[in-house]
Amino acid sequence: MGRGSPVCQQILHNIIKRFKESGGISVCKGQGRKPKLNNSDLRSLRRHCIKNRHSSIRGITTWAQDYFGKPLSSTTIRSYIHKCQFKLYCAKRKPYVNSVQKRRRLLWARRHLGWTITQWKRVLWSVESVFQVFFGRNVRSVLRTKEEKDHFEAQNATTKTPYCCPP
Repeated sequence: MGRGSPVCQQILHNIIKRFKESGGISVCKGQGRKPKLNNSDLRSLRRHCIKNRHSSIRGITTWAQDYFGKPLSSTTIRSYIHKCQFKLYCAKRKPYVNSVQKRRRLLWARRHLGWTITQWKRVLWSVESVFQVFFGRNVRSVLRTKEEKDHFEAQNATTKTPYCCPP
């Protein structure tokens, strides 16, 4: 051993003992904590997370406890979700436009196609300001992989409409 690295005598004793017993110093297979969920359980959890993207960790934990019949903590479920390559992302806010609104917007745009700059200056556009006061992290979260974090299903719906001033 080098001068700058003090090693505990117990560690050296264990390494020498392991070498005498097995002929090598690698750690034997099977040591450490056994996983709570096996591969098929992990696939079931992944399928559930894909189906229920908007579920909270608490909701997924209760589902997993009932489904697998095992006492699982939310921390355990969070680590298994991470193992499934999912992450909790905050849902983005995106305007929701249905087919009726699309048709109305198209008609509105056609009606105002020939407007001049002075007519457009009289339009008062609404600015939507939503203030939510919460304690803690009460944001809608979505389970996504890194590639699909900006997917359209992960977005909250909001609408904005223009208001015209009378001439």
